[in-house]
Amino acid sequence: MDDLVRWLEDQLHDDERIAKAAMEFPGREEHLVPRDPGGRWLLPQGRWVHRRGDYGATVVADEAGRVIVPADNDQGTSVSIHIAEHDPMRVLEEVTAKTKLIAWALKQPADTTRKILRLIAETYRHRPGHQAEWRP
Repeated sequence: MDDLVRWLEDQLHDDERIAKAAMEFPGREEHLVPRDPGGRWLLPQGRWVHRRGDYGATVVADEAGRVIVPADNDQGTSVSIHIAEHDPMRVLEEVTAKTKLIAWALKQPADTTRKILRLIAETYRHRPGHQAEWRP
């Protein structure tokens, strides 16, 4: 069980790292990332939303209206909606919730702990290190 807990913690740390990197996103097409008058990056603010941009193309923008996935890189409405619904803030909230759930599960009877941890691990079954015996 310890191996599964350590592996899950690693997955949550990866999710957190990836989400935080997406919130900072220098390295993308830098000419598309807005800057303040002093030249500092204007990082995404709060939740990401899907909306129609200029000329009717779908874009993903932050709450301040700054475009994160511009229309010239549009992948279609369904992809834009998916990106907006799985924004970094949501991922960080999910990491927090899963961390609390794991902590709670570890205080339960062994059978309950095993079931809960395996169900959480199932969401990461595509990642390296997942073991077949962890399937629910």
